[in-house]
Amino acid sequence: SAPDIAGKGIANPSGLLNAAILMLHHIGQNETAVKVHNALLRTLEDGVHTGDIAADKSKAVGTKAFAD
Repeated sequence: SAPDIAGKGIANPSGLLNAAILMLHHIGQNETAVKVHNALLRTLEDGVHTGDIAADKSKAVGTKAFAD
């Protein structure tokens, strides 16, 4: 969906993580879904963002660092 940024490590993985959370709920893995969702929210609350959403007080990181 974004061949212009493929392999550059600058994509925002939030959409993929949200899709995974929904899939986990769908297959009955609710506890795991909640853990992943809380980790995603904590990452954002801690100010760790990818470059496309980073603001003045946030830390801009690449795709892998954000997912880690």
